[in-house]
Amino acid sequence: MQLDRTHVAIRARTLSEIGDLALRMIRQYPSAYLTVFWLGAIGWAILDVAILGWLPWQGFQWNETDFWLGRDPQDWLDLSRYVVGMITLVTLQTPLAGIFTTFYLGQAVFEKRPTVARTIAEVRSRVWALLWTLGFRRLTIPITLFIASRIGQPSSVFWDLVIPVAALLYAGVIQSNRPFLPEMLVLEKCPLRSRDPGVVRLSQRSRTLHRPMAGELGSRFLLVAMTLGIMAASSYQT
Repeated sequence: MQLDRTHVAIRARTLSEIGDLALRMIRQYPSAYLTVFWLGAIGWAILDVAILGWLPWQGFQWNETDFWLGRDPQDWLDLSRYVVGMITLVTLQTPLAGIFTTFYLGQAVFEKRPTVARTIAEVRSRVWALLWTLGFRRLTIPITLFIASRIGQPSSVFWDLVIPVAALLYAGVIQSNRPFLPEMLVLEKCPLRSRDPGVVRLSQRSRTLHRPMAGELGSRFLLVAMTLGIMAASSYQT
């Protein structure tokens, strides 16, 4: 890494400055979001439509003129099931879906823009570590399979609302306390296990980086979640 030739100044930033930096990065590296991001996201997007897309289609077929207007309590339950399920899936899948962008931007900031082929190759070399840490330990794959198992089943408050929300809250706590895990996996390439005592394992690196700033990370996560929640809710009132 060429720390003296970075495209972004390396310094501590406030939450508002991080938001401003994110917008600047989109402008400076549009291909990372318009092309590279979809390498990881398109598969999840198609899967999510396959898992939950039948709900709005079913509502449209049954009630074309009053599509989910809430005149029937079952309509509201189906709508809530769809919204909660989609929010849960997208939130849990985003770290994995954006892993190509994580590598691309990390290399572009510190060195030079990598090719798409190199980005794919580097991420593939860490695929099992990514699936275990971001896929299973953060419940992404188990919850995706669980929601998929409910296809065609009548809506249930417990199975289709309570369970996904509980999983989302659990995963949110983990992600808020360990937000930099994707960078450690694909940029620093910390191994999950190593017999060499001189090698820094993922668990050691995570503790060293995250523990001193646990309070700040948690409060930042809550503030961002509340802001996004308000923005999402206000969009339904327009």
